[in-house]
Parts: sequence; structure tokens; C-alpha cells
Amino acid sequence: MKKSKWALRILCIFIICFAIVQILGFGKLNKIITIKDTKITKIVFSDGRGGLNPPLTVTDPKKIEEFTSYLNKFVIIKPIYTNAKTGWIYSVTLYNDDNKISSITFGNPIIINNDKEYLVLKNNLSINDITKYLKSIDPQWKE
Repeated sequence: MKKSKWALRILCIFIICFAIVQILGFGKLNKIITIKDTKITKIVFSDGRGGLNPPLTVTDPKKIEEFTSYLNKFVIIKPIYTNAKTGWIYSVTLYNDDNKISSITFGNPIIINNDKEYLVLKNNLSINDITKYLKSIDPQWKE
């Protein structure tokens, strides 16, 4: 009898945890925007600091793979609430040829496709990481 009560408690805890994960929406970024199974052929970086840098288009497959590998490591959660933020430094738009796949505005929360906000729980890219990446493509990129 004690074993069955213990098993029932464990089952209830498991169900509750599963429900919380489903409600909050934990997941990997590449599953949210489906970049893992889609060939990215172009990434356009935008700088939100009032024209400090013009948009930078990346088409080099190795550089695209480098950046998407960063994104594939993100672990995110859809927040229950957010405090509206103003301003941003970097955003990216991902393309397959000329077909837009997704856009991401970096911050915390990150904004996907200009409407869905997600908190980054693991492996966030810092502004310095993105700047370093952009300077590896265009040494004239301004910090």
C-alpha cells in the first residue's frame, strides 16, 4: 500500500512538472524558429543605434554556420509577463534565398518575429559576442 501511494505521488509530481514545462514553453531556439531543418543562405544584421552601421548581409556559408550554431545552443522560455523594453542594439533576419524565415531582436527578452518574447535561460549571446562576430566579417563595423 505504501509503495502505491509513493508511486502515485511521483506520478503526480511528474504530471505537474510536465504541465509547467508545457505552459511556460521551455525549448531550444532552433525549434521555435525551425532553423535546424531549414537551409539559411543569408543573414542580415541590423544595428539599432540610429544608423551607426548600415545593415550587414552575410552570405558566406561558414559564417552562417558559425552564427546559427550559436543560436542552436540557446535555451529559452516564453515569459509569463514582460516589462516592455525600448531600444535594441542588434537584430538579425534569417533567409533561405530571398524567403524570410525569421527575425530575432537581441536583448533579454529576445523578440522573435517582432511579436513573441522569450527569456534566454542558457547560452545567450552578449552584445560583445555579436560585435566580435560582426567585426570578423567587416572590420569597419563600429562598436
